[in-house]
Formats: sequence, structure tokens, C-alpha cells
Amino acid sequence: MAGALLSGYDDEFMLQRPRFVCIAFLGVLPGCDSEPPSGGPSPPAVDAGFDSLADSHAVGASDSPGDAIDAEASDPFAALPPTLEALEAKRAAAWAANQDPEGVWDVVYDAVGKPSDPQRFPFWWDNPQDDDWDQPLLTFQWNSPEPGYMTVDRATDPANHGKTGNIWRRDEFLHPMYGFTYEVTVKILPQSNPDAFFINYIHQQGNVGVLLSPTHLRAGSYDPTGSNQQFELDIDTTDTFHSYRITQAPSSSEFKLYIDGALRGTGVFSTSFMVGSASNIDFPYVLLGDNSNDPSRNAAYVLDEVKYRRGEVAPGQSMAIVDRRVPPPLPVPADAPETFVQLIDGDHLATPDPGSPPGPSQPVCYTELCSKGNHASWKVVAESDSARGKVIEYDGRKGLWSSITAESVPGLVNKDGVTVEMRFRVFPDSQKRSFSFNHLDEMGSMSFSLNPDGIEAFQGLKPTGFQYFSIDLTDRFHVIRMVRNAHDLYAHYYLDGHDVPIIVDEHLDGSTELHGFPVTPFIQFGDVGLTERNKEGHIAIDYVRWHAGAAAP
Repeated sequence: MAGALLSGYDDEFMLQRPRFVCIAFLGVLPGCDSEPPSGGPSPPAVDAGFDSLADSHAVGASDSPGDAIDAEASDPFAALPPTLEALEAKRAAAWAANQDPEGVWDVVYDAVGKPSDPQRFPFWWDNPQDDDWDQPLLTFQWNSPEPGYMTVDRATDPANHGKTGNIWRRDEFLHPMYGFTYEVTVKILPQSNPDAFFINYIHQQGNVGVLLSPTHLRAGSYDPTGSNQQFELDIDTTDTFHSYRITQAPSSSEFKLYIDGALRGTGVFSTSFMVGSASNIDFPYVLLGDNSNDPSRNAAYVLDEVKYRRGEVAPGQSMAIVDRRVPPPLPVPADAPETFVQLIDGDHLATPDPGSPPGPSQPVCYTELCSKGNHASWKVVAESDSARGKVIEYDGRKGLWSSITAESVPGLVNKDGVTVEMRFRVFPDSQKRSFSFNHLDEMGSMSFSLNPDGIEAFQGLKPTGFQYFSIDLTDRFHVIRMVRNAHDLYAHYYLDGHDVPIIVDEHLDGSTELHGFPVTPFIQFGDVGLTERNKEGHIAIDYVRWHAGAAAP
């Protein structure tokens, strides 16, 4: 993903972890490799055009507004399963059906669309696209040169030099005791720099890496250059698509590398880096693509397919059906009334960041709670439908955008369960995707946006993995609750106290660190430009609060 380096670490260490996001809307920070948007038209709507997947999304949510909600407007909750038991049955069916239609792979991305498109739910990728998604001439080229291929070129345009360009996925079901098979089919383009395309697998006991150059291949540890290299092969990786398969026998410390079905080398997993080596590396993960910010190592490639499974399978061997995956437990109600910490309400409005003048600049906010952008967008107004008799009105129309940030959030524990709740009403003139809410810690990032006609969950800081629940949010105040269980990779969304969530199993993205921010829970909301830029929001907020621990209504 586009530049995500933390100052204070050397390049070798930074290559031994997936890249984490630099948020463009916070301005250009040291180590970020993309400019913040400077205005202009909004990009096209993302992920439009897919059929409704209400059944596979398990609860009536769909991948775009209005796709699958046929219930009467008077009762939008009728689209949900009637009971939690019915919901669990639909979740189990979705997890089993969408794993791999043939049943022999755990996860498959065939380069049709994006790695977190709806048809792949819930097996979305933590980094399904890069941070420069709103720069169409520079970023990943989906379905290019035709559907079924993804083209990434970080080598040709100097504006891309120093960026990474990869996809990666954490997977809670992997463990070396099961063995592993991982296959990438890719064509390296001639302009790709040497040692720029990575194929990586990290598990609880070590790591393995393969580097592809136009004329050769290296294999060994995560970044197999220098003393980390275990073997090297001369191979033209640019002439056609080649399949590179890494296998590991159950509980073995050795790996085998096959190219186009032929065994070409063996090695051992390096113990230099593994799950737990960094505080935000809690699960095994796979990664492929450009994973170096070195401006001399810029990959250019066309991906055909990536797939992996538990168990060792050599090319030509028959494949047994892999065990069907089961969804993680949903949050349960708290045993006692939740102890909420109030962030803002009609009596407590964030103060402007002293370093944040009105206008388009967006400096980093280092106070515990402050607003950025134009603080005039936030004001207290009278409201009879509030216990305090007043609410906060956010009015981002006429370009008066702003957002509120809470860093080092009191009462929340990094990677523990979290419950965030907001009582709000959307004004009819609020634009789609103009008001977003995000929570981030070392487990990842989870988000939603509020729209006049519904709630949209999406994948943290990435504008993908959309699930939409259609409901009129302009008629009255509503309460949304976003919940994540402790040490879990999925967020669940509840509305107006209903025990059946409106959206489930929204995969967190892999943004687990932010340059310049402490590694503690972090909350932001307002016009933060996570899915589209230059939108005008208009929202009334009665309160925003959170509870330490995961609790369903």
C-alpha cells in the first residue's frame, strides 16, 4: 500500500511487516507517499454494479444502496432474520458457500474486480487496494488489461517511486501444524526493478519470501536479499504468466518452491520474524506485490490469480476438500449495564486544534480531543428530542468540512473488545458518504458512513468491502452501535437497540498503525474522506460515547 513507514525503524525491519496506511486527509506526514486531495470532482462511486448479495451478507445488508431491501418502508428491520438463531444459520451458510466453490482452496482471488468485492464476502483482504485509490492514473488498474487481471505499475511513473503496491491478508485459521499451499500466478513487466515483487507467508513459527525480478528469482526469508537469500534461479519472469507455488508440510520448518508445476528449490522458514514479533502482528498473513519503499525497488506486474489453502499439496496431487470455515461468535449483551464514556454531546463540544486554521489544511491533531478543518462546521443547537435539550449540528455544506479526532481514547484498551455508540439524525440535504465514523487500534480499522437513506459499513480506511442497510435516517434520531469482540478481525453493527445486527462480519482493514500517532485506540468522525472526497455532510448528533468491552444491545 502507498507509503506507510514509521519513523525510528530501519528499512530492514520495515520490510518485515505489512505496510500500514498513511492517512492522506491528515496531510502529508514523513514517510507518506501520496499527496492529500486538493479538490476537484469526486471519483466515481466504488463497487457499483454488483447484484444484491443479501443472502450471503447474512442479514439483509447489501453491497450498494437500495439493492436488497424490499421490506415496507414502515419496517425496514423486516429485511433482517427474525431471530439471532436464524441469523446464525445464514452466517454459517454464507461462510461455507463463499469460501471456494470447488471446496479445495481456503481463499481465492481471481483478479476479477477487487479482493474485497461483495462476491468474496466474508473472505476479504486486509489491504485490498492502495492508498492512492483516488488517483486513477497512478493506482491499481482493476480488470486490466481485461477482467481477470490486475495491473500494478510502480516503476514507470516517477510519482509512484517509493510507494509500495501490494495486497495482503491476515488469516486466523492458518497455523503451521496444518501445513500450507500458496500459489501466485503473475507476469512481471519488463520495466519492473530488480527484487521488487514479493511473495510472502508469515506464520507463528517463521517466515518465507520469494522475490521476482525480470531475469531472476530469489528465495529465503521475508526479504531474501544478501544473507537472507537461500537460493537463486535464473528465469525470465516477463515472457508469460508463471505460477509460483510455495508448500509447507504439516509442522515442518521446510518449504518447497514449484514453478509452473516443477520443483525448483527447497529452503527453511526463517525465524527472524513471525506472528508476535511486532505488537500488531497477531495472525498469520500472506502478501504479494511491491512491498518496499526503496525508490530503486519498484514493481510492475500483472496478477492473474492468488490462492492458498491449509495442507501441503504438490502440483499434480489430488486436493482434498478443506474444512469449511465457521464465523466467529457475535457479541453478546453485557452482564450489567455498560459504563459508557461520553465523547461529545450538547454540553461537551470539541475545541478547535490550535494548529488548525479554517480552510483546506488538515494538520495532525495531538490533543486528546479536538476538531480539524473549519471548526465553525460544529455548533450547539436546541433540540427537544434530547435529554439535554440540545444537540451538536455538523454542517459541512459550502465546503465547511471538518472532523473530530480523539487520540489515546480513555477507557478503551488496545485490541480488546470495543463498543462505540452514536445517537444521530441525518438531514435530507446531507450527501452520500459525506459523514464517516472510524475506530482504529492494533487489531485494525472499522468504519461506517451515515446517509439519508441508510447506513454503509466499509473496510476501515479503505473504500471497499461495502455493506449497506437501507433505512430512512432523516425521520428521527437513531442509535447506531458498532461492536468488535476482543482480538477479533470483524465488526458488527446494530441499530436502535435491535438484538439482530443490521450488518455483520465486516472485515477490518489492516491499518493498525498511523505515523505520528500512539499505538492506542483512536476515534475520528466527520468529513474524513474515507470513501469519497469533497462531500458535504449535514448531521445532528445527540452524543458519541464508547464502552470498554464488546456488548450487543
